[in-house]
Amino acid sequence: MNKSSVSPLGAHTSSPLHRVMLSLLTLAVSALPGGVGVTNVENSTSGPVGREITPITYSPSIWAGYLDEGEKYTSISARWVVPTVTCNNPSNRWDVQWIGIDGGNGDGTVEQIGTEYWCQNGVGPPRYMAWWEMWSPGNTPSSEPGELTTPQYDISAGDLMSASINVVGTTWTLRIADRTQNWSHPVIIPSPHPVPNESTAEWVVERQVGLPDFHSTTFTDATVVGNGRRGSILEPSTIALEIANGSTVNVRPGPLSPSGTSFTDVWHAGWP
Repeated sequence: MNKSSVSPLGAHTSSPLHRVMLSLLTLAVSALPGGVGVTNVENSTSGPVGREITPITYSPSIWAGYLDEGEKYTSISARWVVPTVTCNNPSNRWDVQWIGIDGGNGDGTVEQIGTEYWCQNGVGPPRYMAWWEMWSPGNTPSSEPGELTTPQYDISAGDLMSASINVVGTTWTLRIADRTQNWSHPVIIPSPHPVPNESTAEWVVERQVGLPDFHSTTFTDATVVGNGRRGSILEPSTIALEIANGSTVNVRPGPLSPSGTSFTDVWHAGWP
């Protein structure tokens, strides 16, 4: 995976969002204008069906999904189906879906695992791949990013993926599995350097080169362990993020399920 240096961090209205191949994000709930709104979404016939958190847009805007902060996070997991991508714009070539720890507070590290898709020259055919990364400005050889390119780790649109990150002591285990093609790949890193802060947890779609039309991605069975307690995405400090370019919303997360364990990122427009 390509990486760049960490960008300078500024106020929340201009602090750069991170991605392993871009930069890092600083989030401070107390600095958000008006706070973060949480609304019960109701169905007129069946009652509550989800929890809607007003999405926040940062500049540059590259993450869409949910982020938890405020605890020490030692585990995260989720499932999703690899989306069917439409490649029809030379400017929109590459997106990723991932779960991860760190990256949301400007601490300089991100530990993440997920899937990606490329549109060759922006017009296809799409190529799908699984990957992982322990990102920092000074990655050690054991924590360099990995793209699973060998045939036994092939993935395709429509495959059900599961991913997890677990920390025991100083040992990090990142695992991704294709439940449709019946393979699993663990990555074990005994002592990453620099030492991760374990201060945020994320479930996101990330804009890379443009924003190919992935239609939607639904994260399910999402769990997180913060301060030793297992829970769902929905916590008091949960933040929703959308990708937007000015007044144009590009990708927006839908409401969390009542259990806080699932949501759908929906593609609305390419980038720019």
